[in-house]
Amino acid sequence: MPKTPELRYYLLDLEQITCPIAGDQFDPDVVEALTDNLLACGGTVHPLVVKMVSLDKYQVIVGALEYHAALRAQQKDPSFEKIGGYIVDSKNEDLVRSQLAILPSALQPSDRQPPVPVHEPTHSPEDRWHGTLDRFEQTCAALNRTLDRQSQSFVALQDAVLHSAIAQSVTGEYIMGLIENQVRTLIMQELEKKPAVAPQEIKVPASRYTIVELEKMSVSALKEIAKVLGISGCSKLKKDEIIGKIMAIQDGANSTF
Repeated sequence: MPKTPELRYYLLDLEQITCPIAGDQFDPDVVEALTDNLLACGGTVHPLVVKMVSLDKYQVIVGALEYHAALRAQQKDPSFEKIGGYIVDSKNEDLVRSQLAILPSALQPSDRQPPVPVHEPTHSPEDRWHGTLDRFEQTCAALNRTLDRQSQSFVALQDAVLHSAIAQSVTGEYIMGLIENQVRTLIMQELEKKPAVAPQEIKVPASRYTIVELEKMSVSALKEIAKVLGISGCSKLKKDEIIGKIMAIQDGANSTF
């Protein structure tokens, strides 16, 4: 036989509850007395039994008197917003109704009995404590599952970011290496294509150079001639200055001219 879902105790918002039995079917004095008692106790020792009729909406199955007394208590003290109750569903509603039919406290005003403040048997404080502890454990388990999912998502994201960073780093180094190798190859190719320039042969004639001949020469050729003639300090001189020094040496003037 499949296991029937256990009844769970909850604190229900009064605004989420409706009742098919009108409050005027109960003795006003009884309702008022129970109202004052609910305010004094801070709640009912007899939880309602309700069923879900829509999302976050419930209908009273048992406890109509307590429900109307709670509404009256809320009118007197707006902070009185909740009342304890059990929520039944389609899987255990018939069993709960069968149990209520056996209990004398299941009599409703429609049975034409005098409306007296008779309460259904209540659970002991220990039972209610266990019910609260069960709900707390379920909430903790749900939070742990949520944290586990978030932790797994964070680890996956961290791995993806790390792999992406590594891939970008490797790719960048690889591309830079290719560029460096390509540039080196191009430079070597250009060097291989460019013929070596033979040093210009400087002929020092037996006779002196004329100024016309010197002016036709390049600066580098003039510097070589000056070097052969023992003229120093020509690296920063202009062409006409070098020519002047060469002419002065040839004319037998002072080399420091």
